[in-house]
Amino acid sequence: MIRFKLFFFIVICCWGSNMSFAQGDLRQADELYEQFDFAGAADLYKKVLDDDKKNMQALERIADCYRQLGNNQKATYWYPKAIKANPKNDLLKYYYARCLMGLSKYGEALEWFRAYQQTTKGSLDLRTESFIDACKNIAQFYADSASYQIKRANFSSPQGDLAPTFWQHENKLAFSSFRPKKAVSREETYADIFYTEKISNIWSLPQPIPGKSNNPYHEGPVTFNSAGNVMYFTRNVPRKKARHSGVAHLQIFESRWEKDHWTEGEVLSFCDENYSFGHPALSADSKTLYFVSDMPMGSEGGKDIWKSEWVSGRWTDPVNLGASVNTRGDEMFPSIHADGSLYFSSDGRSGIGGFDVFMATPYGEDWNVENLKYPINTPKDELAIILSANKTTAYLTSNRLGNEDIYIVTMPASFHLKEAMFAQEDTRTPSHFTDYATPAANSNSSTQYIPITPAEPIVVEKVMPAEVVENYTRFTEMDRVPYSITGIVVDEVTHQGVSGAQVRIVDTKNPKITIDQITNDSGSFSFWVEAGKNYTVSKIDGSRVEDYKIVNTVAANGKTNANIILISKIKKQDALTTTPEHNSVKSLYDEDKHANTDNLTADVTYKAGTNVLKNTSAVVYRVQIGAFQQAIPSKNAFFSRVKDRSITTEIAPSGLVRYTTGNYEDFSIAQTICSEMKRRGYRNAFVAGYIDGTRYEGDILEYQKK
Repeated sequence: MIRFKLFFFIVICCWGSNMSFAQGDLRQADELYEQFDFAGAADLYKKVLDDDKKNMQALERIADCYRQLGNNQKATYWYPKAIKANPKNDLLKYYYARCLMGLSKYGEALEWFRAYQQTTKGSLDLRTESFIDACKNIAQFYADSASYQIKRANFSSPQGDLAPTFWQHENKLAFSSFRPKKAVSREETYADIFYTEKISNIWSLPQPIPGKSNNPYHEGPVTFNSAGNVMYFTRNVPRKKARHSGVAHLQIFESRWEKDHWTEGEVLSFCDENYSFGHPALSADSKTLYFVSDMPMGSEGGKDIWKSEWVSGRWTDPVNLGASVNTRGDEMFPSIHADGSLYFSSDGRSGIGGFDVFMATPYGEDWNVENLKYPINTPKDELAIILSANKTTAYLTSNRLGNEDIYIVTMPASFHLKEAMFAQEDTRTPSHFTDYATPAANSNSSTQYIPITPAEPIVVEKVMPAEVVENYTRFTEMDRVPYSITGIVVDEVTHQGVSGAQVRIVDTKNPKITIDQITNDSGSFSFWVEAGKNYTVSKIDGSRVEDYKIVNTVAANGKTNANIILISKIKKQDALTTTPEHNSVKSLYDEDKHANTDNLTADVTYKAGTNVLKNTSAVVYRVQIGAFQQAIPSKNAFFSRVKDRSITTEIAPSGLVRYTTGNYEDFSIAQTICSEMKRRGYRNAFVAGYIDGTRYEGDILEYQKK
């Protein structure tokens, strides 16, 4: 279960006597759903659907349960069924599209956002256009990302940790954690406040914060005043009716440091037990408290960020930060930097998928808000983030590996220098700062800048303190170096960039792992992948592959990027997909004497190439499995042995139709694939060479020797 959702809906499960076995599964499921027990409700809705596959309410709610649990894979299985059962429920299209974004299926998400936009509700939903723009221009979120360093904090636990904040100084962090405590013995694990301190550059093993470890409540997130002796924290406080409703709302408490421990605390005066108040963030001067609430009065919708001022010895009535920050979605986990910039998480703004974190900079009475992009944000949920005073280090909460963990981020020079520039020249908005820059040396002007080189690519620290390794062992997931694959899709005839084209990347060893992307206005795209693997990058049109490249991401000699070009081709040239209606192979081969695929003759005669390059680094290799006088349909038995591979069609100078597979920079790999093709029965398979994308009509080995 996605733990962070508990920070606004604390569930008191009501199994046992509150659930009569005489009730039907649907009624029990609905009760659990209303109590926000989405895992339990999903199990019961599944039982309902086992007996009644078309139950509209069960279909809608089981899809929503998995969305609320963050299980986009299961949610996208149920949403199409729910939409089919109730096409009048427009919001199903919206949530289906959001879940597709969470799986990086931006092409499909774009289609469903557009479908939602055509509805009455969708046409009035301001979020729709921003998400459409995000899907169309997803590459913008991946720009300038190689200069970040991100590693999972060695003090994170398997149970879940989130929302760190500084306590007294930047080498001491307090955060919420679901890890067990030896001092407390109970079946359910409650969220409590822990702290860790950096000593000799190593974070200590987290300990419960004194005075806050034995309460039967969920506690956290937390914030402190600059002296570190006043704490504001979130705690769930059951209402008088909580035993009947199953829901305990959150409230914000103030506690003080006395005699080496924190006092029990008192609820703040503006809190209302009918609504939730949580996620406090105190300004550096302790005069403004930012927080999150679901109270509807003055709200933009969902959960919003509010603020209260300390005036004349009391906290003023809350004020909503307004539409420049809040949306119809949920805004949560605010943090306020000493320079006045606000950081928060939202699922209602244009982003990569799920919850993204944003930075808001004061601009008059409003705020300029920008997405912090990849690799801080991912298609998963990124939540709380805080930054050091000089903005060189950030502490981020993310469930990118499935569990809420805390990550330490080394911010690039471009980030904190950009912020310094913005502070000096407030007539410019954050969107103006796109280039790396630093103040010119020996300059008296604060507005002169010279280019600087981006920081080195991410290098993940693998060494963990011995005492941490002994206690926690799940640290290996992020020990991988990222690799960027960038490129452009160009028109076959005009050679101009093609905007809105669909590009798909597939892990060749695990074809189930795919990411779709839509090219931006210039036809560009960008993917971040793991180094040391092979990926197929394709320009697709529906189910038709127009062009593809295979990229090997071995980070040799420090190389962490590959740039490719894909061709957007004319549909009629793709014989494999333009003739699917031909179910009879014989009708295609009336003039072809090689209808028997066991006797197919490969095109093995070549003319000498004329455009020979001296530099062989531009040579790639493909394996040709056959060539025929006429194109053959994709359903022909000839292709039955290569269903697991992408096939490229090309026309030889002789007019024969060639079929090749693969795209390799290493000749030995191509030879291995060729041997495999022969083993599969393609006896005339051989390796062909291509120079700058053009087939070399000669002996490629002889060419290499020269």
